Amino acid sequence: MYINFQTNKTGLSKILAAKKSYSLVEADEQLKVFARNLPVTKKPNLVTIEIHDEDEMILKSEFVAGTDESSNLLLLVIYLLKTEFPDVDESERADLLQRINLAYKKELEPSKKDHDTSSEKKTERELNTKKESKVSIAEEKPSILVEEPSAINKVVDPKKNDRPRKNLKLPQLKTIRKKPANKAHGLKKQKKLLILAGILLLISGIGIGILSTQSVGSDQIESYSKLVDQGKYSKALTEYPKQEFRLIETLYSQKKSDQLKKLADTNHSNLALFYWAFLNEKWSRVTGIKGISQNTTIQAMRGFAFVKQGKLEEAEIINQVLENETLQDQINQARKEEAYENLRNKDIKSAEMINNKIHDDGLAEDIKVAKSIVNLLKKYESDKENPKLSEAERAEAQNNYDLWAGNLEQLGGKVDGGE
Repeated sequence: MYINFQTNKTGLSKILAAKKSYSLVEADEQLKVFARNLPVTKKPNLVTIEIHDEDEMILKSEFVAGTDESSNLLLLVIYLLKTEFPDVDESERADLLQRINLAYKKELEPSKKDHDTSSEKKTERELNTKKESKVSIAEEKPSILVEEPSAINKVVDPKKNDRPRKNLKLPQLKTIRKKPANKAHGLKKQKKLLILAGILLLISGIGIGILSTQSVGSDQIESYSKLVDQGKYSKALTEYPKQEFRLIETLYSQKKSDQLKKLADTNHSNLALFYWAFLNEKWSRVTGIKGISQNTTIQAMRGFAFVKQGKLEEAEIINQVLENETLQDQINQARKEEAYENLRNKDIKSAEMINNKIHDDGLAEDIKVAKSIVNLLKKYESDKENPKLSEAERAEAQNNYDLWAGNLEQLGGKVDGGE
């Protein structure tokens, strides 16, 4: 089996290559890398996944990157089968899940497979006919894992996973639900439930590292979540310091400014102070706070704060590496406003230099308009001082100059899209 990905943004394809075919193991690892390096954007990051078994496409769907399930291949497949294909028979979904999981397990154990194959050939040569037949019969029997009902009851329902999304501003998105062709799957009708298949995979230890992706144990998560639900944020941070980033992002997304400031003061959390300053638009504090762990989210927020302070060069330096689309939009808007200020000051050359960088079609049109207005202003300025003209003509030139100077001041309107 192999997997192809497609993203809705050009920059994301540098992390998750669109033209590359990944093995299941490679895809699982790449999803983790993608989740760690996901940039901060206002618009959701959509990814299309295609799973192929030789020449047959067995699954194609779209998902929002940045969620807990999107960083683990098996969790993602379970989630997509359950939410995006509700009309497909449960036995088919379970069979498809098992088919993908077995292929993944096969990739993880190539050496074991070769060893087993050679052992089987040696056994066939050495054993008599009676023993050979017994071995053959044993090999044909499927390996069935039996688990006690009590173990099933201990499995956590995925719906109850209350961990926040990595991208705080990511809005809920209703993805297009595409039914996979049932015949193309070639799945046999079996009376298996999807949840049972997931349970068996977890119990048998072949679930693509689901448990290993958790940063804390289930008991700890339950205790941490309980403290947060009770509003005991300071205690939660004290007892679970590794959850600092998670806790503070949660409070930031809920705009709990007072709680962030309290954590900054009582728990001496610079990260809480950073998010509090950003939430309250204290931009110089944002760029001045030190002693916090750096990641792409923090750097993008710093870049945005530099833009708000008019320090566009610093913001551009940050975004040379991040290539964050939202931050780049903010930089371009600030540069555009700077260009319009140049136009109002009749500095056409400076405005043109800016647009050579940001390539804004609307600004390009207004630069042409500004050129014509400036030429008219030069004429009227000359006419109103020309002694050869009559007093009435000079007065008319003055009126025309004032009129077109006012038009130049209005050029551009509001840069954010309004007029």
